[in-house]
Amino acid sequence: NMTITLDGFYIAIEDRVTLTGNFERPSDPKPGEPALTAAELELQRLFDEASANRARFFANAIDTETYGVDLVVTHKTSIFNGWNMNNNLAATYVQTNQVDDVHASQVLANAGQADTFFGDRERGFLETASPRFKANLSHTFTKDKWTAFLRNSYFGEVTNPDASNGVYPVYAGKLITDLSFGYDFTEKVNFTLGSNNLFDIYPDEAPANLTSGNNFVYPRVTSQFGFAGRQIFARLKFKL
Repeated sequence: NMTITLDGFYIAIEDRVTLTGNFERPSDPKPGEPALTAAELELQRLFDEASANRARFFANAIDTETYGVDLVVTHKTSIFNGWNMNNNLAATYVQTNQVDDVHASQVLANAGQADTFFGDRERGFLETASPRFKANLSHTFTKDKWTAFLRNSYFGEVTNPDASNGVYPVYAGKLITDLSFGYDFTEKVNFTLGSNNLFDIYPDEAPANLTSGNNFVYPRVTSQFGFAGRQIFARLKFKL
């Protein structure tokens, strides 16, 4: 009545496509400032040809390595008063890292903007803005026309790629609970009542200076889980 599957994986990508940071048009020097270098003048010319002051684009900027493990455990059993229970555990750990040097454009490198090609912020999006660890533990109970479903989902910690006072905020892992009950009126008609995020869990709040004037209380540049809070639903399903 039990199945266990464990998979390990390793993925190496050369010349991975990423989104660069924002490049700036070199400004004309003010009186007393040194003249622009030949590389900066070339970059300025390219900006002027495009009638632009800032630019970002997709580029084959980096090499990456990704490794991790997937664990899946399924279990079936009968419990009290004729109820059947199916249990499922799914857990994943995955980590992606940049390796080797950034493949920066020579024009941008000569103009002193190589770090913008793939900087700390872009590295944060790649490596730490999404949870490295996630796990779901779900239970489905069935008897006659009744179905009950309970799921606990854990989302690991994430790091904001935007620094606050020189520190990259870390948002703690959270546990989200979903619960629903269903009843089959006939073989073709089912009614389900339930709640996603039953206990109204929210991500950690972002530091005040990263909220754009308190417009974004919760982090908007990480990929942990949503900030809609508890959701209650009713669903009527027909099979035709």
